Amino acid sequence: MLCIVVIVTTSAVSCGNVTVTNDLVGNDQAQKDYSECQYMATIAAARLDPEADAIAEKEHLVDECMQKKGYIVK
Repeated sequence: MLCIVVIVTTSAVSCGNVTVTNDLVGNDQAQKDYSECQYMATIAAARLDPEADAIAEKEHLVDECMQKKGYIVK
C-alpha cells in the first residue's frame, strides 16, 4: 500500500507559517482544499463585527475548515 504524506505550507499575513497535512490526498487536492477554505473564510470574515480581529478570525476559520476536511493543522 502506498502512503503519500502531503504537506501544505502557507504564510499568513503578518503571522508565522501554518502547516497542514493529510496522508490521503495529493498536493493538487490539498491546494484546492486550502483555496476553498480561504474563500469560505473570506466570506465569513466579511460578516464579522467591525471591532473583531478579521485576520485572526479568518485564519481560525481556514484552520477549522481544513480540519473538517481531514487535515492535521499545526
